Amino acid sequence: MNLNLSDFSNLAIYEFLFLTLIVFVFFRIVNFISPFIIPKDRRKFGKKIITITELLTWFVFFVGAIQFFMGKNQIFAIGIFILLIFTLLWIIWYYLRDFAAGIFFKLNSSLPENKQITFGKNKGKIIKKHLKNVEIEANNNENIFIPYSKLLNGIFSISEPQNENLNYNNTFTIEVKKIKSVKETIQQIQTAILQLPWVSLKNEPKILPITETENNLKLEITIFSINNDYTFKIRNHIETKFCK
Repeated sequence: MNLNLSDFSNLAIYEFLFLTLIVFVFFRIVNFISPFIIPKDRRKFGKKIITITELLTWFVFFVGAIQFFMGKNQIFAIGIFILLIFTLLWIIWYYLRDFAAGIFFKLNSSLPENKQITFGKNKGKIIKKHLKNVEIEANNNENIFIPYSKLLNGIFSISEPQNENLNYNNTFTIEVKKIKSVKETIQQIQTAILQLPWVSLKNEPKILPITETENNLKLEITIFSINNDYTFKIRNHIETKFCK
């Protein structure tokens, strides 16, 4: 049985597609098993090496395919060449888009450092603006890196960072009139404190009973205010409402 040039060309195309599938599956397997093989402290570097190796492999593969098909099926060779050009342009855009978006943000100063940023589920203080991403420190002290391109295509808000004094314990003791029971007295005082504009809604006040008499109750109150200067106002409010 003799194969003509057309049959040989078609067979070569099928072989090319089969080899393309093998290369694609091979690198997907490598990417899947790499986290289990590469030590944790080297995974980021290892991922970069795998990515670069895959890109070079595809480039050499397609260039070789173009040379191979140029004398056998020029239309298919031109098709591969156009695909290679579009792929290279996409890769260039993929790796340069964060740089371009970063230049945009740095020129318009819309990501000021030490400000609070909220982007989706990510929330924290802006620590540093890198070449390709912005680094923020979340409330749990975890550093998160957000690519500029995601910020450019998404919705985010900038606000003043929460005052660090919110974590400062402003504690004082006070003697109040007992309302029916200790539990109800504490609940009413806690509600009254949370209704004030000077306290942190994130950290509820802590109220502990110290001594109890028939009509009075001595309490230890810990509050978290937006500023330590408001502690006196909060105490004065409690005295006015519950001590008289």
